Amino acid sequence: MQQTQKYIAVLQKLKTEFDTPAWKRSLMLWLALNLLLSGMGGLAWRLHSPIRPDDPYNLWGSTPIDEGLPGALEGVWLRWDALHYLHIAQEGYNADVVSAFFPLYPLLGHAAGWLLGGDDLGSLLLVSRLAFLLALVVLYKMAAQRFDDDIATFAILFASIYPMGLYWFAPYPLGLALLFSLISLECATKKKWLAAALSGLAAGLTHGTTIPLALGLLTVWFLQVRKDRRAWLLLPATAAPPLGTLLFFAWRIRQGFPPINQLLETIWLRAMQPPWMIVGDFQRFFNVYLGHPDGWINLALFLFGVGMLVVCIRRLEASMWVYQLGMIVYLCMTTNYTTPFGSYGRYLMMAFPSFMALPLAARGKGARLAIVGVWFFSMLFMAMVYFEWGWLA
Repeated sequence: MQQTQKYIAVLQKLKTEFDTPAWKRSLMLWLALNLLLSGMGGLAWRLHSPIRPDDPYNLWGSTPIDEGLPGALEGVWLRWDALHYLHIAQEGYNADVVSAFFPLYPLLGHAAGWLLGGDDLGSLLLVSRLAFLLALVVLYKMAAQRFDDDIATFAILFASIYPMGLYWFAPYPLGLALLFSLISLECATKKKWLAAALSGLAAGLTHGTTIPLALGLLTVWFLQVRKDRRAWLLLPATAAPPLGTLLFFAWRIRQGFPPINQLLETIWLRAMQPPWMIVGDFQRFFNVYLGHPDGWINLALFLFGVGMLVVCIRRLEASMWVYQLGMIVYLCMTTNYTTPFGSYGRYLMMAFPSFMALPLAARGKGARLAIVGVWFFSMLFMAMVYFEWGWLA
C-alpha cells in the first residue's frame, strides 16, 4: 500500500511537470519540427533517391540506406560526419579517422539500439532528438526563471529554427552536448556541484565545443566563493568539461591512434591557432572566398554570435556572457585551411546564451517575426541542402 502511494505521488509529480509551459511549448515545437523535417527528408528521398555525394570518397566506404521506409526516414540523414558516428556505434573505434569523434554520443546510440531492434542509425536519431527536446525544456526554464515566459518561448523558438538547426535532428551530438552543458551550468548556479561536475564531464566526452563551459562554471564558482570561502573546495568541479575531453584524448593515445591535431589537419584541413589570427580568416575570405555562399552564411552567423555577446554582457548574468565570450574565442582559435569560418555556424549552436539574448534585443513584434521568418526558411533551405548531400561547412 505504501509502495503504491509512492508510485502515485511520482506519477502526480510527472503529470504536474508535463503540464508546465516548459514542457508543453517545447514538446509542441519539437513535434512540429520533427514532422516537418521528416516530411522534407521523405520528399527529397521520393524525388531524388538514390542520393549520392559528388565525390564517392565522402561515403568513407559505407553503404547508403536507400530502400523503403528506412531510406526515407533515416537514410536521408546519413550525411557527412553522421557516417562516422554510425560507424562507431556499429563497429567501435577500429579506424584512425573515427578516432577524431567523441565517444559518448555514439555509445549512447548503440546502447539505445536494442529499443529499435538493433537499428543503430535510428537509435542515433532517437538520442539526438530526445536530447534536444530535454535541452529545450531546460533552456525554457532557465530563461523563464531569469526573465518571463515570453522571453523563454522565443528563446526555445530561436534555438529550434536557428539556420543550422537541422543538426539538432540529425545523427550529430550537438543536442546531447547542449543538454549536458545547460544542466551543468544551471546545477552549478543552484550550488548542486556534484550534478554540475558529472554533467560537465559528460559534455566533455560528447563534443569539443563544450570546452568553454569550464569558463562559465569557473565564473559561477568565483561568484559563490566570494560569499562563502568554503566554496574553494569546489574548484576542481569547474574543470570537469576539459577533463572529459582529456580523458578521451588520453584513451586515444593509449590505443595508439595518431595525434588528434594530425588527423584534423590531414583529413579535415583544420588546425588550432591563436585567437587573434582570426584576422587572417577575414583576409582569406575577402580575397578568395567571396563567391561561396557557405562562407557568407558562416560569417553572418559568427557576426551574430559576436553581436549577441554585447547583449549578453548587458542583460545576462556573468556566467552566461563569460560562456558566450569563451565560445567566440574558441571559434577564433579554430581555422580551416580552405574554408574561412568553416563550421562556425554549426559550432555556434552551442552558444545558448545567444538564444536568450536575441528576444531581449528584438523586443518588438515585427522584429521578432522578421527573425523567425528569415531563420525558419533558412533552416528549411539548409535542410534540403543537407538531404541532397550539399556542403554546409
